[in-house]
Amino acid sequence: KSGNTLQAATADKTYQWVECPSLDFVPGATGRSFTPSKNGSYAVIVYVHPCRYTSACTSVTGLGIDEASSSIKAIVYPSPAKDIVTVSTKENLKQASLSIMNLHGQLVLSKENISGNRVDLDLSGQASGVYFLKIVNEGQASEVIRIIKE
Repeated sequence: KSGNTLQAATADKTYQWVECPSLDFVPGATGRSFTPSKNGSYAVIVYVHPCRYTSACTSVTGLGIDEASSSIKAIVYPSPAKDIVTVSTKENLKQASLSIMNLHGQLVLSKENISGNRVDLDLSGQASGVYFLKIVNEGQASEVIRIIKE
């Protein structure tokens, strides 16, 4: 990452930039580097025939006028997690929703109307791997955090 430009480490491959955690394709973003037009979290899928590799998500901020309200400043621990992960926020959440999605963008856990600055999430029923936690506070501010489950 250089400024707000993201770049894949591998050269001379086929690329598709996606939004996290949904992994929706960003239309026209198929080059090695990508400069987002809006705040968000992005990853790149690198195709190396016959495989595809998806990078970790990278947050880009400072592109919109609502930057101050867009960050919840949450941390998730432990990492990697075995069964229970704790989400801790600097400010109290109010009517927040928490959604955990797998790498395929499928919703695997959801909690609504969360208040306070700490919540425990039970991942014991989920397979080992990488997940994305999306936190939406009061229907506005949001944050996406990667979770690794052992």
